[in-house]
Amino acid sequence: MIDNNIYPNCSVKVFSHLFSEESDNTECTINHINNTPIKGYSKVESDEFNFITKSEHPKLIQDESYYFENLEKDNYTFFIQIDEDYYSENLIDGNYIFGYGALYLYRHNETGKIIAGFWQYS
Repeated sequence: MIDNNIYPNCSVKVFSHLFSEESDNTECTINHINNTPIKGYSKVESDEFNFITKSEHPKLIQDESYYFENLEKDNYTFFIQIDEDYYSENLIDGNYIFGYGALYLYRHNETGKIIAGFWQYS
């Protein structure tokens, strides 16, 4: 996945769906991730980020323009950041999904489509 972490070749896919109950099918369960509710997000004006944060600008781990320049060229704007630094206690028992990093979601300015723009790790 590390070789495909930046738009337009980001290996993480985002899709919208209506609320659905959690399945009891354990066939696709990742055993080292414990259950926790994920509801809503924090909207901030400053640098006070949380697990899921909506902000005008992302809080980047690596502040390099090649992460976002193609997104901006294709009319995407930063939308939400999901940051593993803020996982709730005891959520992960093993390796972090993004290498103790963050996933940055972008929204298209015309269509409203939300995509995984890129993810970074530390």
